[in-house]
Amino acid sequence: MRYCVSAARIPALLAGLLCLQSSVAAAQVGLASAIGSVALVAHVDPHGTISSVTPPRETGRTRLLREAVTTVRLFSNTGYRLIVRGLAGSTSRVWVQAATGEFVPLTPGGSVTVAGNTRGSGETLQDVHFRFEAPVSGGTLPPLPVGYEIAIDPTL
Repeated sequence: MRYCVSAARIPALLAGLLCLQSSVAAAQVGLASAIGSVALVAHVDPHGTISSVTPPRETGRTRLLREAVTTVRLFSNTGYRLIVRGLAGSTSRVWVQAATGEFVPLTPGGSVTVAGNTRGSGETLQDVHFRFEAPVSGGTLPPLPVGYEIAIDPTL
């Protein structure tokens, strides 16, 4: 069996073939290369540390009270509260400046929040102000009967 294509059908056949090729070419027109960006998100566990506390430095005195400041170096990658605790068994009367700005009596075993931040702050130097009863004498200040801790609260 022989197929015979008439001359009148050749242009229609070519037009049909061209349409098929042009649709393939049209699909490739939308492809292009471009620079893309990718976002990398890292999650780190909440963490905070106190790396150092300076010895108390006297800032003032009256007949009955002495005032001093210590500097606490801390690191936090999330919300935190800096807390001062009175050491159990202490007989000294000590007041500490709370985060609200007022001086609060610090009882043995008690605690006072002296600073805080709702976000991670990296490394921070935080001054802590005290008033305490101590004999006024020359020389160095006696050690304060206090301890320091950092409370991590990522939901602050």
